[in-house]
Amino acid sequence: MALNWKVNSLTTSTEGSLSNVASYVEWECTFITESVCRRSYGRTKLQTSHLNDEGQSFTEFEDLSEDIVIDWVKSSLGSFSVTELERVQEGGEEIAYSDLRDTSTLPSSW
Repeated sequence: MALNWKVNSLTTSTEGSLSNVASYVEWECTFITESVCRRSYGRTKLQTSHLNDEGQSFTEFEDLSEDIVIDWVKSSLGSFSVTELERVQEGGEEIAYSDLRDTSTLPSSW
């Protein structure tokens, strides 16, 4: 059994003095075995309003990794939603959190 989270696209915006702020993530979660392939997907808005607060950390766009962004997505969805999504994948149902599309890019290191 292989459950895999993947970033399909990343939309950036400008927040105050910060540019290239990751703001929307299109992601998918797939479950693949020798005989089964299931996919759930969604578009998640990341919380960015706190970035200009004093003492808040900021990860430059080029320094992002897919693992960091997936962690942000999972945090935004909440542990219950992530657990349910993964349970559904393993159980064979397909769900979609959103089907909105945007033109965007990923860091060149991906």
